[in-house]
Amino acid sequence: CRRQVYEGSCSKSELSEQKAEETVAMSPDEVCALLFGIVLNQRTASCTLQMEQQNLLREIDLFFQESSQGE
Repeated sequence: CRRQVYEGSCSKSELSEQKAEETVAMSPDEVCALLFGIVLNQRTASCTLQMEQQNLLREIDLFFQESSQGE
């Protein structure tokens, strides 16, 4: 999953795009619900990405701390 994040391909956003492309005829209420869902998914994905990046930075820091102690 991290590899996809760093390569810039996020499966959740791809899923949202696929759902949006497959939907053609909808009522205005359904369109509003779909748009709200997309916005919420993007926010969740953004928060998840930020947390994953922070965790990766912590892991990198920990790795360098441990490797420098061994020298």
